[in-house]
Amino acid sequence: VFKGHSWALIYCQRCLSSRRGQVFVIGFEHKTFSAKNMRAKSYWQTQKQSCSKGRVALIVALCLMVGTIFLIIGFFVRRCDSGGGGGDGEAFARLIREADPSIRDAALGQLSSARIRAHLKAITARPHVATQATDPAKDYVKSHWTKTFQAHKDRVQMVSQVYRVLLSRAKLDGEKTRFEIRSANNSRVDFTSQTVEKPLTEHDNDTDIPSPILAYAPSGDLTGPAVYANYGTEADLQHLTKNLSISLNGSILLTRYGRSGRGAKAVTAAKYGAAGVLIFSDPADVAKNQSAAFPNGQWMPGTGTQKGSAMLSSGDPTTPGYPSLATAYRYDAVARGVCPPLPMYPIGYADAREIIDRLEGAQAPEDWRVRIRGMNLSRPMRLGPKMSGDQQLRLVVNQENFMKDIENVCVKIHGDIEPDRWVIVGNHRDAWGFGAVDPSSGTAVLMEFSEVLANLLATGWKPRRSIMLCTWDGEEHGLIGSWEFVEENLMMLKDVGAISISLKDQGSIESTFLQYKVYSPVYQVYSPSVVAYVNIDIAAAGNYSMRTSAMPSLRDFAKTLMDSLPEEVNPGKSMGQTWSDRWADGKSAMDSMLTPIGGSDYAAFIELASIPAIDIMFRADPKESSLYPMYHVRYESFYYVDTYVDPGFKAHLSSARLLTEVVRQLTDEYLLPYALNMSNTALELEKYFASVNGSSAIGAMPELKAAVTALGDSVTYFQQQTTAWDRQTVDRRSPLGVRRINDAAMRATQSFLASRGQPRQPYVANLVFTSGKHPRRSPVECGSPDCPTC
Repeated sequence: VFKGHSWALIYCQRCLSSRRGQVFVIGFEHKTFSAKNMRAKSYWQTQKQSCSKGRVALIVALCLMVGTIFLIIGFFVRRCDSGGGGGDGEAFARLIREADPSIRDAALGQLSSARIRAHLKAITARPHVATQATDPAKDYVKSHWTKTFQAHKDRVQMVSQVYRVLLSRAKLDGEKTRFEIRSANNSRVDFTSQTVEKPLTEHDNDTDIPSPILAYAPSGDLTGPAVYANYGTEADLQHLTKNLSISLNGSILLTRYGRSGRGAKAVTAAKYGAAGVLIFSDPADVAKNQSAAFPNGQWMPGTGTQKGSAMLSSGDPTTPGYPSLATAYRYDAVARGVCPPLPMYPIGYADAREIIDRLEGAQAPEDWRVRIRGMNLSRPMRLGPKMSGDQQLRLVVNQENFMKDIENVCVKIHGDIEPDRWVIVGNHRDAWGFGAVDPSSGTAVLMEFSEVLANLLATGWKPRRSIMLCTWDGEEHGLIGSWEFVEENLMMLKDVGAISISLKDQGSIESTFLQYKVYSPVYQVYSPSVVAYVNIDIAAAGNYSMRTSAMPSLRDFAKTLMDSLPEEVNPGKSMGQTWSDRWADGKSAMDSMLTPIGGSDYAAFIELASIPAIDIMFRADPKESSLYPMYHVRYESFYYVDTYVDPGFKAHLSSARLLTEVVRQLTDEYLLPYALNMSNTALELEKYFASVNGSSAIGAMPELKAAVTALGDSVTYFQQQTTAWDRQTVDRRSPLGVRRINDAAMRATQSFLASRGQPRQPYVANLVFTSGKHPRRSPVECGSPDCPTC
């Protein structure tokens, strides 16, 4: 096919089997020619007329040749797929091989809580923040994987992806970020907040711990009245301005974590004229018993400060929609509107008390009030903006955005029968300090899991499909490492190609692709090669119960596995039994399991590529904390985990067991475990439609009513089709038939990818499973461990 200077050469390659079968594979090779390739320009001018005269004959000849080739392919594929042409031989038997159940016991029996503990102790020996010049966690991962897979270089490959991205840190020179309470005439400083979290034990005394920061917030030095604004949501600020007639112009808002993301609080505050925002952790969420605060107990002390990112998007903010390679064109992140508009600063609740005790003005509503140890309880809590003695609040924020290389480190274990189908397992390495819970509990489990895989390979086991183990970088600043990985590797147009079954070298199934790749816009994501993404960020936030979240198509699979796996923390019960006792609350597994949206590295795989994803975490008691008390604070050390979070590392071991079995089945099962569970996705859509259809605004807008009616018809049709799909009979003697079913299941939810992204998020393609306008939220930020947008 000729088009300008580009043409595609169609060729036929004959693949011979060791016995009777033979299959012809069509390949495509792309070439581009220019005048430099031509021996003489005049030669091509001379040939122009003759080419024109023979064009019809050439087209007819090509059509006949292609038609003949496809007839041959169809004939031999039918023979091979139905068992002929080598189908009775050993090679064909391998193609339809079911998973070996003995591998389950061999894998689970090797997992060791003692080794997981040793990994965590080594990884958390030093802080490993993405902004640091060195990365001790990366060095540990590379060293461990090099040693672990040393004997398997023929099948295992360690690779790195380096991206140049925008990060944020406290400036090393100039004034320290802090707030001050100053006298009325500004002549005296009555109180100054801490500029670093005070070390409380030898286990958290390290000079590399960063100062408290809300990444990407602008610097500033401002003075104004203080106003307590509850969670800083739209409803809270409306109550202050409309119901209580409190002006927020030029004020510095004191808010508590919860109900909205960090950056969203600044966006809302700017809308009402505020000049800056302070955020603190409510002791009701992180210190139920303040007298037993760390180091005397598990609770966050008053000096603890939750650091985090305030960015309003995910991925590198300078390269929206494409990977942040060194040569990439850069946008201005501030001009894009993805950085918070106001100076922001996180503080401990002990410092927050100093402001609250000085506030005068209207009384705070009962449900706005906080209880902080040492607080003046002789009077009701006030909102401001007036402070006792006409004091003023000064906020100094001194931080900078800068470009830095981050590095993802991955291991590829190539599959034996379907090497072009991948199960990706991911955990991020970077933390806001020692990160012993977030994320190093997951890193330690991933290191243990990699040892199990290496030991299985040593016994002769070969996974049916390929496995990729990844440790992401830059997650805490905005899911950057994993987001850039998806943009670089999965946002390319890929042709499924012609499936080839080769009975040579014992048999395998692969796809042939066009030998060139074209970057596509974000809305043209097509990733047929990824079976699933398995995320293990926080492996153990406590020892209450497993709390897995999964895409609807994976929920029955996850629940079945949990029902079959024993739980170490609660002996005599399976993970599924404990789940039902503590989380289901009478609901079905389908209703009680959440969808992993926003907040961790699964976001890019879901929101950009709609890849089936599952997140594994052992949770703390939700009655005690939103997630865990020491989230993103200095004191989240190995000592803290070993003493309070998971003594004995039984919760870590339970997460390791579930991870191992999830990956084993996704990798080894002939028919994917979720291939016939598409109707669960339809049920999720039905619940969504019911919530939309019940809105009172629909009746007042005819156009909206028509659109909702059309949506209901589409959901009904989708439900009918998926139900029929799940009930189909699978011919397990047909490797191409099973492959077709697997591939269709992998791509089923890609129909939810918008043709032009979302209206307010053009670089987020998934219309159904997404985290909304401001995706950077976590359960701790939101205040609810079960928030569906967290």
